[in-house]
Amino acid sequence: MEDLTDCDGASDADILANRECFVPMATITDPAQYALELGDLVVAKVSAFNVRGSGQFSGTNIIGALAETIPAAPTNAPRRGSRTKETQIEILWDFLSGDLQTGGTEILSYEL
Repeated sequence: MEDLTDCDGASDADILANRECFVPMATITDPAQYALELGDLVVAKVSAFNVRGSGQFSGTNIIGALAETIPAAPTNAPRRGSRTKETQIEILWDFLSGDLQTGGTEILSYEL
């Protein structure tokens, strides 16, 4: 499928000048857009356009970025730890693990 929605150099001078464009991973994995799944190869090809028209597309890449997703929600709610007392609170939660829960990359932090 040829889709210029996210990387059209004719409508974005930076794409043309830098010969690069950025598509958020959320767009790549969105079922309503590209619908790639965790670990799928992000396939790209390039075509040039001038006053005479569009050139043919390049071949597709065979190596490159793999689709990643945001982490899943933890399956269990946070819970009160035994060290909770009047002056402090201890909150426990289950760590995410495995590619399906982590989105395919290391968890960098948790936010309460």
